Amino acid sequence: MRSLAARAVKRPATSPPRSPSGEARLTRLPINGEPQWLLIRGEPRDAPVILFLHGGPGMPSMYLSRLWAGGLEREALLVQWDRYGAGKSWVWQREAGRLRTSREVDDAIALITHLQATCRTGPVIVLGHSYGAYLAVALARRRPDLVRALIAVSPMTVSHAAELVHQDVWLRGRAEAAADRRLLARLDDAREWDRGPDVFRYGGGVVGLASPFTLGALALEAPEYSLMDLFRLASGIRDAHRHFVMDGPALPLMDNAVHFGMPVHVVIGAQDRITSIDTVRPWFDALQAPEKTWTVLDHSAHLPFIEEPDQFATIIRGLVVQAA
Repeated sequence: MRSLAARAVKRPATSPPRSPSGEARLTRLPINGEPQWLLIRGEPRDAPVILFLHGGPGMPSMYLSRLWAGGLEREALLVQWDRYGAGKSWVWQREAGRLRTSREVDDAIALITHLQATCRTGPVIVLGHSYGAYLAVALARRRPDLVRALIAVSPMTVSHAAELVHQDVWLRGRAEAAADRRLLARLDDAREWDRGPDVFRYGGGVVGLASPFTLGALALEAPEYSLMDLFRLASGIRDAHRHFVMDGPALPLMDNAVHFGMPVHVVIGAQDRITSIDTVRPWFDALQAPEKTWTVLDHSAHLPFIEEPDQFATIIRGLVVQAA
């Protein structure tokens, strides 16, 4: 870990191209008056544009891209975006009131309009993960003309309180099987507590990672992130927990956001306990769209793009071809 940290201190933020013909740009773009960072990689000529919306809401995914995005960059132009207040786009002088879904939708509209002009493309494919899928739903409902297809990966479809009910049932089963008295006591306690570490510890977060902090440690090897960006990453997560307001479609989505004018595709890990199949499937069943597909990755939890990257890339490539 010390050697990784030393390398992070010394290196500048960069994004080396995978091939001589490929595009690889790490750039800061003013979006509605606020500079925000984009990572644009792939084959630029006549390739479909995929806009990836990270989750959290303050948890960016740009620093994980080297683990999974290569399988898509040969077929598409993949745009990853650290939104206002998250990751590389966190700034010292920030407006807490800007941390809300409606403002992120405004920014997404401005960004897509910019991409349409610079990439000479029409509507883009929007790939949202977790809260990012909720944001993608809000965007698709406000500006369906900008979205060619909506791909929701491990989507957030119910309130945090509703998800906790399912998490607690699952955690209790794991705790009883493991004779985990500490966890059983916490489940019996009426006081509020963070389930995240225990969900990860029992495999419901990311298969093979027993702690959410391991995800943050992966940023030490991300060429797109400098040491200062690691500080920004942690600061953005903290700010989102304190200040973010979800003022998009009311939850659960199955009661308020089921009609779409574009194809909607759901991809989810069978072992996901952050946004579980039990909460996502009712929304999918209620969806009314020109086309919809449901794909489960058996060996993944909440981040299938890094848990089963090859299979995930194959699935998304197929959906991109359908949307072309």
